[in-house]
Amino acid sequence: MSNDTRPAAPLGLSPAAVLDIAADVIERNGLAIGEFYMAEQGRDPRDCKVCAMGAIAVAAGLHPEAWDDEGITSAAEEAADFLADRLGWTPDDEPAVTIVGSWNDRLKDAAKVAAELRAAAEAADAAHPTP
Repeated sequence: MSNDTRPAAPLGLSPAAVLDIAADVIERNGLAIGEFYMAEQGRDPRDCKVCAMGAIAVAAGLHPEAWDDEGITSAAEEAADFLADRLGWTPDDEPAVTIVGSWNDRLKDAAKVAAELRAAAEAADAAHPTP
């Protein structure tokens, strides 16, 4: 039996739900700068400080470094793309992971990153309301 009290990410999460959960993850764990997550001995990576991209991966039920493994789900990718779009990204630019990661590292403030994730979640929900 697992001691993990985090709920598993449900299948079929919308980008809005992933972004909202990602904000929760950053508020709970803290913000990492320069890395998807800051490893802490004896802690599950999903419980460590994470950057916005790491939080999006965790919100989708993945390891914070899933972006490196190309094991990312469409829910996480759609959420990251939506956030990158809000930050001025176009598909001709660098990958969304680079755009969001750079923004996260410039901001260096967990509350501001979480607030933008929540604002992006609201905008994603308005753009793609669930029935």
